[in-house]
Amino acid sequence: KQLYLVPSLVVVFFDLDWDEPNWKEKQMECATKVELVRHSLIDRNTRIILVLVQKHPSMPIDGDNVLTRERYPSLCAACSIKNNYLFLLHTELMHGYIVK
Repeated sequence: KQLYLVPSLVVVFFDLDWDEPNWKEKQMECATKVELVRHSLIDRNTRIILVLVQKHPSMPIDGDNVLTRERYPSLCAACSIKNNYLFLLHTELMHGYIVK
């Protein structure tokens, strides 16, 4: 059932760094993509997870990075997702695994 009819989870990948100069536009683009997925799954009990693909590793949310502390909750609010449904994927740290 979950494989062919009603998925229990959908993961949306989006390319976005915390220090993005066009943050507002990219945030709105991300929110639009999440909303399109949500609209296609209407009346289904499917969770949506957002994974940000980032080029540079950032500080954890409770660290000293002001951008992360400000933008993390604003992105969650814009996409209407819970804070624990947003994950970060750092391509710089995965380079060795990708080459293998």
